[in-house]
Amino acid sequence: MEFEKLKELLAADPAKGLALFNAAKKTNILSYKKEYKGDRTVRGSQVGNRLDKSVGTGANAKTVTVAKIPVNYQRKIVRTAAAFLFGSPVKIQSTNSEALEIVQKIWDANRMDSLLKKACDLVKSETEAVFFFFAEKATNSDGKEVPVIKIRLYGSDNGSYAPYFDDYGDLKAFTWNFNSLDEDGKEIPNSWVFTEEKTEKFQKGAAGWELIDSEINLFGKIPVVYLSQEEPDWFIVKELIDQNEMTLSKFIDTNSYFASPMVKLFGTVESMPGKDDQGKAVKIPQKYEDGKLIQSGNVEYLTWEHAPEAIKLENEISKDHIHSLTDTPDLSFNNVKGVGVTSGIALKLMFMGAIIKAKWDEGDYSIAIERILSLIQAGTTKIVDLKSSSKFKEFDKEIKFTSILPENLSELVTTLAEATGGKSIMSQETAVKHNPLVNNTDEEIKKMSKEETQSLGDTVEF
Repeated sequence: MEFEKLKELLAADPAKGLALFNAAKKTNILSYKKEYKGDRTVRGSQVGNRLDKSVGTGANAKTVTVAKIPVNYQRKIVRTAAAFLFGSPVKIQSTNSEALEIVQKIWDANRMDSLLKKACDLVKSETEAVFFFFAEKATNSDGKEVPVIKIRLYGSDNGSYAPYFDDYGDLKAFTWNFNSLDEDGKEIPNSWVFTEEKTEKFQKGAAGWELIDSEINLFGKIPVVYLSQEEPDWFIVKELIDQNEMTLSKFIDTNSYFASPMVKLFGTVESMPGKDDQGKAVKIPQKYEDGKLIQSGNVEYLTWEHAPEAIKLENEISKDHIHSLTDTPDLSFNNVKGVGVTSGIALKLMFMGAIIKAKWDEGDYSIAIERILSLIQAGTTKIVDLKSSSKFKEFDKEIKFTSILPENLSELVTTLAEATGGKSIMSQETAVKHNPLVNNTDEEIKKMSKEETQSLGDTVEF
């Protein structure tokens, strides 16, 4: 259906219109969320569905609880991927320093670096996250009320979402579904439909869906940035994780069974030691006839004679596949304790899988960040400061993703120095600016210049 006709249907019959607007709403979000938080009853193959064992019969019957141990690879996979993308803040660069300063203030005021990391975590674990933009009044330093741009990050805890794209893949509308409480504490379904022109707020009552409010969209654009992916990051290895957890739980049950070994007794036992006796001994008499031994005895422990090498091998293989197929580096202590100090190139090669994965994702997230910046610009010029349009002329933007891997600066400087034949590769001012011990670069340079002047004065000979 054409978008204009769909809007007409929404006005004439909200129930039918909302159903079409919500056609793209995801249905597996809650199951993904449950699994990410440790629930292991989502699939039949998961360890949470193991049945407890019934032992004995009649009066001696009892139920033995089996181990159901989750190993949260899901969280590790997601958190590692999010850290390689946004563990170190993105840098926004522009030749238009005036516009960049305005954007950076709004960016920092809304703590966007932290929100991007959380959004990435939501997308990779639940498959979607949403940034909502709105304007509200705030009091400035002069005591006057001024409009400011606010950005909020929402996930499945805040409702469900449905984008509506046209045939060319452009976002034409966005629907947010959530429940509110009435005066009696009863939940009331709500659906807000965002378009470039307005935000229409529908609520479901006894008579069905009805429009309760309509607001003009001051941004001039849909005030939403929607992030989505088809499946969670761990979905490609979900069966391996299920089997790994099942094997571990069964192994724990076996260990518990053999932890207190049973005693096998051969012959008639005359005495058993008490549990606190020192020098424990079991007495089993022997019988002789005509000088020949006709009855003897023995005591043995019932032990697990064969080491579980196959189980160990299976666990190692599945663990290795889980990490390699999801490009998640295994940074456990046993894996890194012998690494020592490595060069910058060697370090990057060690994490090449995670780096490639992050580079692959940068494309989608750079588009999202571009849209965030575009909405900040629209809100600034159309809501906060109507005269600021001239400041955003030729506002070229460059988004640079940074790495969380430590840089070997000594190695880099040595390489650059050798490439320039030992000449200086940096001005003193730039070096001071990048010194983490310096808070005020300009003030520090003035002090250095003063000290240098004094030093020269002290060395002058008459």
